[in-house]
Amino acid sequence: KQKIFQPMQQLVQHFHESGFEVWIVTASMKWLVEIAAKDFSIPKERVIGATVYLNNGILTNRIEQLPFRETKVNYMQKIIGESPLFAAGNTFWDKDMLYTATELVLAVCSEDSTGPNFESEQKLKELAIKENWLIQKF
Repeated sequence: KQKIFQPMQQLVQHFHESGFEVWIVTASMKWLVEIAAKDFSIPKERVIGATVYLNNGILTNRIEQLPFRETKVNYMQKIIGESPLFAAGNTFWDKDMLYTATELVLAVCSEDSTGPNFESEQKLKELAIKENWLIQKF
């Protein structure tokens, strides 16, 4: 079972109950994130993630879509068509996407000092302090 942060699951549930459309925008493989999205009641059609081309139903090494860094914003505009009221991210490289939020931004920090994203999270945390964004440590 994947690592799920209960407060994030509750936040997403609150958004659903309040009538908001919830999307996931990630540089991770779309088909993997779609599985986890079920735990948040997010339909797979609202997951924007990395995809590769298929050849006769077999994955290739040719990238079709890679929402990474500033291209997350491009994919959001192309697929969703509007800026989010709220955005959350967990690495410094999410900053371009976070700046598109019109109302509220959350920087998520979950790595300990040995984690692969620790340094990036720390840079995001510094930016969040500078921009007066919310910060959540799990």
